[in-house]
Amino acid sequence: MLLINEQWIKQELGTLYGERVVAEIKRINTLYNIYDGPGQEWTTPGGLEYKPNKTVTNYIKKLIKAEARFFCSCAPEIKFKARDQKDAEACEQLDDFLGGVLDASHWQGKLIKAARDCFIGKRVALKLSGEPGKPLRVDFRPAQEFVFDTADDDTDTLKKIIFFYQIAGEKIDENDKEKQRIWCQKYELKDGRCYLSQGLFDGNGEPVGGDNITDKDTGLDFIPCTVILNDGLTGDVSGESDVEALLTNQDTYNHANSDDADALKFSMFPMRYTIDASQESSDKLQIAPGSYADIVSDSSGINNQQAKMGILESQFSYDQRLENRLNRTKNDMHDLLSVPNVSLEQLKGLAQSGKGMRAIYWELRCRCEEKWAEGWDDALRWMAGSLVKMARQLNVAQLPEVDYSIVIDHLYPIPEDEEDERVNDMAEVTARVRSRKSYIDKWQPDGDADGELQQIAAEQAMLEDGYTGRITRELEGAGTSSAQEGLTEGGGPQARASP
Repeated sequence: MLLINEQWIKQELGTLYGERVVAEIKRINTLYNIYDGPGQEWTTPGGLEYKPNKTVTNYIKKLIKAEARFFCSCAPEIKFKARDQKDAEACEQLDDFLGGVLDASHWQGKLIKAARDCFIGKRVALKLSGEPGKPLRVDFRPAQEFVFDTADDDTDTLKKIIFFYQIAGEKIDENDKEKQRIWCQKYELKDGRCYLSQGLFDGNGEPVGGDNITDKDTGLDFIPCTVILNDGLTGDVSGESDVEALLTNQDTYNHANSDDADALKFSMFPMRYTIDASQESSDKLQIAPGSYADIVSDSSGINNQQAKMGILESQFSYDQRLENRLNRTKNDMHDLLSVPNVSLEQLKGLAQSGKGMRAIYWELRCRCEEKWAEGWDDALRWMAGSLVKMARQLNVAQLPEVDYSIVIDHLYPIPEDEEDERVNDMAEVTARVRSRKSYIDKWQPDGDADGELQQIAAEQAMLEDGYTGRITRELEGAGTSSAQEGLTEGGGPQARASP
């Protein structure tokens, strides 16, 4: 459980903003509890003759995972593009450096988990770590583990960011602050320099241990962190949660599904009644599979009335109505996140067509592009450029100085019509509006384009030389034969030698 030291946060961020941040962190903890499932349960009324059913079908978790999976299960390609073609080779060195840092940081797994955290908790922090002479690292932190403050005139510029979490250990009373242990790390920008303070503190904010650092110059002129918001409006510093958008429909679905289970139970075990049965035989009745009921008429009755036994069953048929309601609620949840509600059976006919698949997932793709444009693209560009700056300022790697732009290519797990695309690309090469090298780079990314082009040129030269040599030999042979025939028909030396 995350510990919130309200007094400490208010001291760092100011009373008014600090109170808002504390309330926001508590709400985010509730959102995570809802996402995990326990937060979706509800209180049933007491004093009932039966135990109401409570079935939680966690569609919130399923849909957010599906959204994050489509968003970045295929990590986007981040490339440095030289503004001057002569710097293309230098940008390839920057690409290699960036790829090495991301691979060492386990980028793919961290990215998809960060997307889930962002969709649940409204925001996530992208953090770069490094020291002089040591490898750089990329991390993400969820919204409950950091607070931040921005510049007064620019909400996109960080002035301060603080990471904190409670050290795991034995269960400690929340009121016993002296035994609590909280790790804290603060980056703050002062006079154009980034300073770091970090260490272990108790619940009162007092330092514990002797390894704490205070106002250490990191050697950077910027804070190596950025905050990514989920949706939100202009000037928003909190973001929006996809869990909150789904919660009402999730509650409706869970209650309707649970009521259906209770109704089924009541229908399986309906109320039984007897008429004119003796008290003794009524007391001996058993409700069990295959049980036998021996009903005796009440001898005290008049006119020799006959004992009867029956059950009370509801004649109301609700199956179709319930199914429609559940499906409508489920479709509403899918629509809120633009996640298509399709089954594997429905996709069978489209499995061979990339165009059909793209049409089904078009709305989700547009939603993902919106999220990239609202903050993720800017964060990844900042990350790539900042890693290069940190490598130079901290002497981590010797990188070339070039003028570049950063290009991000979003990749989605949808099959492409590669054969049609190959034909179109080949037509462009034939029409000389695309180079052969560009074609090879695209369709053989692991190959050697220059080597392939040299081999093609060598083979073409061999074919041309062979063709030219054959024509030359044929022409020479034809010329010799014609000369011999001319000498014979025109009276050659042998004819003129006759007397």
